[in-house]
Amino acid sequence: MTAPVDAIKSTVQSVTKDWAKQRKAEERDRNAAFNRRTRLIPSYRVTLREAAFEVMEEAYLAASDAGSLPVKPRQIMYAARPKILTMTGDDELSDSYFSQTLLIDYMEEHDCSDWDIIWDARGHFIEPHTGIETALGTLEVRQYLGERPSFGPVHVAPILSFPTNGPKNRFGNILFIEKEGFHPILRAAQLQERFDVALMSTKGMSVTAARKLLDELSPHVENIFVLHDFDRSGFSICGTLGTDSRRYKYVNNPPIVDIGLRLAEAIDMNLESEPVPRLSENEWRQRAETLRGHGATPQEVEFLRDRRVELNAMTSRQLVDFIEARFAEHGVKKVIPDDDVIEEHARRIIKQRLVKQAIARISKELIEQAATVDLREDLRERIDVFLEENPELPWDEALARIISGENAPEPGRTLLDESTRKEAN
Repeated sequence: MTAPVDAIKSTVQSVTKDWAKQRKAEERDRNAAFNRRTRLIPSYRVTLREAAFEVMEEAYLAASDAGSLPVKPRQIMYAARPKILTMTGDDELSDSYFSQTLLIDYMEEHDCSDWDIIWDARGHFIEPHTGIETALGTLEVRQYLGERPSFGPVHVAPILSFPTNGPKNRFGNILFIEKEGFHPILRAAQLQERFDVALMSTKGMSVTAARKLLDELSPHVENIFVLHDFDRSGFSICGTLGTDSRRYKYVNNPPIVDIGLRLAEAIDMNLESEPVPRLSENEWRQRAETLRGHGATPQEVEFLRDRRVELNAMTSRQLVDFIEARFAEHGVKKVIPDDDVIEEHARRIIKQRLVKQAIARISKELIEQAATVDLREDLRERIDVFLEENPELPWDEALARIISGENAPEPGRTLLDESTRKEAN
């Protein structure tokens, strides 16, 4: 019995020796009582996620001037990072982890739909005929949709064009390409104009701004054609474009049509393939299941295990012909609006022609009359005063507004002198 008893005693002493030592220290120094907890009981450490969630709203409000101005994710990160690192004791917090993980997780959990955050543009959207090009960033898409004011140059439609806003009476389909760089080819072939198709291109997986734009335009277009490489990423891009993501939930059901490159077409065109990194058996089983879920055939799944074929493997002529053939299969036609719109535009053109003819008849007389008008001598001073009150304007617009009497420094006054004004009236 002695051996087991000794063993138990030895074990107890081994386990409790640190406590015994600490108790003796406490008898010598009462301050050691506090040290017992920190020395023998593990202390709780604040995680990056917990700290970020604690300061996120405060950081957003600080970076966005209390929500009155749009803000970029990195601005929120700079407002939050010092406090996060202080709370956690860490030395570093990466921009990507904050912007793509912590910020997004916080916004989802706390319903921050009213936060005006500007995510970077990762692609472009181009209308046919108008030439309006919109970067696929949060702010730019909101401006295109009219949700935020635009500070860029105002697009003025040619005199013969019917004034449009978005797809109505302008384009009926959208071509989504998973990569940028093909627009010059399609522009040279006038593909957008010949088929009245808008073009959207991104850098890889679709971003939130692209999804929002497609969501808003979906009720007004017939098809959203998705052109992609014949590879694992291409199938995933097409398969997930019209589905909800962690950063965006669709309101409408986008009419996605897959016109991506497939194995049979790559073989018919004798396109060159290239190898892909080999996956482990477990990774490949998961990837193969994803491919089948996105519509890949058994033969395509087997091919994509080792090889891939890019859109770039096609010549420019092959690319244009390929897209046109897909459009023909789905009955893409030119946009012709309803009769009332046609009548409205016909009368608008006639009015413009009559106005042009009338101006031509009186143009010489108007030029001579404008040349004889006496202007006040304090033009420069008046412009200076006007710009002090309206600093956002250039000098020429300021002068035009003063001449017309709009927002003039002295209400009811223009730069025409009194006698000239009476004569003009």
